[in-house]
Amino acid sequence: MSAADGLAQSGTGDRAAHMSFAALSRRDLAVLVPELLLCGQLIDRSGMAHLISAFGRDGMAEVAIEEWQASSPWYTKRMQRALGYEGDDVVTIFKGLQLDIGAPPQFMDFRYRVDDRNHGEFWLDHCGALMDVEPLGDDYVTSMCHDIEDPTFDATALATNPHAQVRPIHRPPRRPADRNPHCAWTVVIDPSHVPPQMEPHTEAIGRAAAVTVELSPIDPGDEGNADYSGPLLSDVRFGDFSHSALVRIAEEVCLQQHLLTLGFLLGVRKRADEESALIITRKQLTGIAGLTAERIRAALGLPADLEGLATVLSVHPMFAPQQYVDRDIRFDGQRLELCIRRGGGSAHGRCLADTGRRRASRGTECPCPRRGSALLRAGRRRGRRCADRRGDRGVGAREGMRRGRHHQVQLGREFRLCRSRNPFAAHCGLSARPERISAWPTTLRTCSNTPSTRCRIVWR
Repeated sequence: MSAADGLAQSGTGDRAAHMSFAALSRRDLAVLVPELLLCGQLIDRSGMAHLISAFGRDGMAEVAIEEWQASSPWYTKRMQRALGYEGDDVVTIFKGLQLDIGAPPQFMDFRYRVDDRNHGEFWLDHCGALMDVEPLGDDYVTSMCHDIEDPTFDATALATNPHAQVRPIHRPPRRPADRNPHCAWTVVIDPSHVPPQMEPHTEAIGRAAAVTVELSPIDPGDEGNADYSGPLLSDVRFGDFSHSALVRIAEEVCLQQHLLTLGFLLGVRKRADEESALIITRKQLTGIAGLTAERIRAALGLPADLEGLATVLSVHPMFAPQQYVDRDIRFDGQRLELCIRRGGGSAHGRCLADTGRRRASRGTECPCPRRGSALLRAGRRRGRRCADRRGDRGVGAREGMRRGRHHQVQLGREFRLCRSRNPFAAHCGLSARPERISAWPTTLRTCSNTPSTRCRIVWR
């Protein structure tokens, strides 16, 4: 059974009325989870250029520090509880990195060594983020690998042990230029280390609904691993997890992306008026939405039709997990409808899809057409446009092409995850440019708001 078939059969009444990760097979989930981790990491690739334009390189670095400080302690702890590996040692820190959108496997090829429960090292045999930034010059590399990494690594470790410190052995700018590994770090836990202060933005995100939302339980009776409570593995093999564990991991990874984006929005709002902050955040979301849709569709082998689009929407982190984003996706074979209501964790503006809430509530443009265009645009590059079934040009797609051309993510868009062997044993390198995905033959039709519904988007 294909991913699309499984999701289509999961609904009642309309086909695919109640789509979710649980409708995917275990095999498809094992493929999808590392894709979601990578797309979460690429959120910054979409947003940083706009921050540089607005605030300069230093301002960009400040927002990056704050967004990761604000989000990573909370989502790191969530994943520990979900997979049963809570602890206060180096192994717990390393397991968290393996399931963190800041360190997606292969793209960020972390290697680990544990000396004892309080001492260890990790290094990156390949760093996709560095490959993106190195062409910009040493100043940008220093901002990322020094200014941003120092406080954010410690913030992540804070979720495990407040006395943990992550310190560099060596790091870029690389000397010589081809130095490998790309960087190396020690992790030391010592009671004499002064715990880092929890920043106000970290405390603020800690009050968000996303931090406490209840996600799908893991069934210990399922075939496969229900947790990560055993020894640290050099490479996580997602196919070894049970179906219910993979569902929970996928939901947690999507929640990581919501929390990171909330941190991003919080940082931007400190430096810009509300209107400018929402514009920047919309641009960030527009840039990542289509790229994520493209990678999901390719990973699951979905068809280029409305049914394929329905499947993508059902597992897209912009609209997942369902426990946090109160939405419905309905497909009756001819008409696909996405409805986002005002319930769930998004009720107080705490979900990724809610960055336009204040403008929409004042009767001005709802941001959803732009995001819908980004999803329709997935796979269409270099001026390619979609046509609907009558042969008319897709209005939404044209809009997305005009506004989204500069959102191309660099290395991450072309990075291909290896699945032909142990999928996370080593960096697999870059493939040739992936085969371009044909357009979904659809046109974005409507976007409306009602007192009980934030927005409704319909494709025909």
